[in-house]
Amino acid sequence: MRILERTCAVCGRKLEIEIDENGKILRGGHYFGKIDIPDEGAEVIRKGKTRIGDLEHEVVDYTRKKEVEYWECDECYSSIGES
Repeated sequence: MRILERTCAVCGRKLEIEIDENGKILRGGHYFGKIDIPDEGAEVIRKGKTRIGDLEHEVVDYTRKKEVEYWECDECYSSIGES
């Protein structure tokens, strides 16, 4: 078994994730994959607008991006839909 140290993408809490020898998460967090976020100093490229239901949203891209892992702690993961 090994321990990964990561950060919750929602609340910023430090995570200690236990991983077994096959790479399965035993406890400590929920992994959603890798996502692109704007890199420092990136400029916004406005692509247009889209509608989701009754809401209109601007669609953007960035001149520079970096790939990061998206993790959530147990509390943030469990709170989905509570509001």
